[in-house]
Amino acid sequence: MIRKEAKARWAYTCEPCSVHVTHPDQFRAIETQQRHEKGLGHFGNAFSSIVRDAFAPLLSAFGWAPLHPWQEAVLTRAMWEGVRK
Repeated sequence: MIRKEAKARWAYTCEPCSVHVTHPDQFRAIETQQRHEKGLGHFGNAFSSIVRDAFAPLLSAFGWAPLHPWQEAVLTRAMWEGVRK
């Protein structure tokens, strides 16, 4: 999400990735957004949150415990950082 915070201060925020970048003009903020969303780190975070949200009701319906920390780590950005185009 791109928004204007103050005079000559535009901010780009990606909530799934916890990225917050500020720029002096809107054009640079748009460039940052496009560059970030093309990356595999953003894809990994978006994909993992979709999978986690999709299977959470199923796991709770069968009474299985929530994911362990190492299982959460598999579904996070760390898994996708080493992958390049």
